[in-house]
Formats: sequence, C-alpha cells, structure tokens
Amino acid sequence: MKRIIILFLFLLIFLSIPVVTSAAELTLYYPPDWAERAPKAKAIAEALSQSSGLTIQPRIAQSRPEIIEAFSQRKPALVFVGSFVQAMLFRRGLSVPIVQGVNGKEFYTSVLIAPSSAGTDPKTIVKNAGSAVAYAKGTSAGESAAKAATGGKAEIAMDNPTAAVNAVKTGRAKCAFVKKSWWEERRANFEGINHFDYPGVSEYRHPDLVLSANKAVSSEDLVRIKLAALKNANVFGVRFFREFDPSLLEPTIDLMKRGKIDPKTYTW
Repeated sequence: MKRIIILFLFLLIFLSIPVVTSAAELTLYYPPDWAERAPKAKAIAEALSQSSGLTIQPRIAQSRPEIIEAFSQRKPALVFVGSFVQAMLFRRGLSVPIVQGVNGKEFYTSVLIAPSSAGTDPKTIVKNAGSAVAYAKGTSAGESAAKAATGGKAEIAMDNPTAAVNAVKTGRAKCAFVKKSWWEERRANFEGINHFDYPGVSEYRHPDLVLSANKAVSSEDLVRIKLAALKNANVFGVRFFREFDPSLLEPTIDLMKRGKIDPKTYTW
C-alpha cells in the first residue's frame, strides 16, 4: 500500500510539470519568390520549431493574396516578408510584428530604369512616359514607387522586376521602377539601360526581413517565437534580430498613399 501511495504521488507530480507545446500547428509563410530558396525556408521553420517547442510548418505562398487570406483566418500563422505585405497586414489589423533581421540590407529602396536614349533627368523621363511605366505588382520598390512618382498613373503591372525591365527593353514601357539591390546584382545583364535615383522615392526607408504573426497566435507563443528567432538569426541569414517597431512601416504606407494605393482595400 505504501508503494502504491508513493507511485500515485509521483504520478501527480509528473503530470503537474508544465510541458511547452503548441495548441495548434503554425504555418510560416514566405512570399512566392522564395520558391528558389525552399531548403532555406524549411531549415528556418525547423530551427524555430526546435527552439520554441512549437510545431511550425513552412509554406511558400503561391501568391501574396494567399498570405493576406491566411492572416485573416483563425489558424495561427507567421510570415517572413518585406514592407508592402507587412504594411497591408498591419493596417488591416491582421498582424503583430515580432522582429526584423539585420544584415545591412534590412531597409531597401527603388531606382528608375530607362533606355539610355531617354535622357538623364529622371523627372523628365517619368513625365514623358505618361502611364507607360512598368513595375512589379504588389511591391514597395516597384508598384508603390512607380505610382508615387506618377501620381497613380503608372499602369504596366508585371509579375516580377525582370518582367518590368523586359517591358522597357521591348518598348512596351518607357521606364520602370525596381528594387535597387535587385538591379545592382543584375544590371550587367541589361545593356543600354540606365538607372537613376528618383527624388522623393529612392530612399532607404522600407523595412525588409520582418517576421510577424497573425492574431490567432497566443501571447505566450509570440514570446517563444521571438526568443527562437533571436537564437537562430544565422539560419535566417542575418547577423541578428531586433524587435520591430511598427512605426517603421509609416514611410512605406506614405509612399502607397502618394501613389493612391490604400493598404486597407488594395487587391491584386
């Protein structure tokens, strides 16, 4: 009898020990361009899962609207993405920003690209282009920049920056706006195309590498995810993470407004 009582007490003590588990599986979303980095996306989710004690599955979205839709649901979700989507999620009251990775490229900007025959004054180039300005749809460096520079008139929406530049090469567009770091890595591939900083647009003020959660993620799990991210910065490919201040999205939102883009109602 004494042994039974001891075993019973031991069982009670064991069951009272809190175990860190997730009430529901979380999905970590990445934008479509992460399709080329699928192994890294998986490694990040695995590292966060191991360090947080939560079950986190990676998913590379087929489109950015898929991310918006996922954050509108009651199923816990995370996203690691840049300013355009983050601004939309935050302004719609769908997200809780957690951390931002720091690697020297945590803020980005855009440049105007145009044929060398178009001249050297960026404002004149854009003025002469009228609505024939190309951009990657749903991006700060593309769509927001192009529409801010044209007062909302730019209308050649492309799926990605490569397509936007090719629209200029083929003559479909007279100029385009693309992410500056993207252009600097590929400019050698586009002969006869010049690039320019555009006044009031080409400013390094748009945050990238931001991890946020939807409102279905509990406050306890938010803390676990934050600590896990801080611990695994190297897996993300950044030097370190810092808490993200949502006010850093204001320049992105301001650029949208100048281009007559409403982050609360924008659709693809």
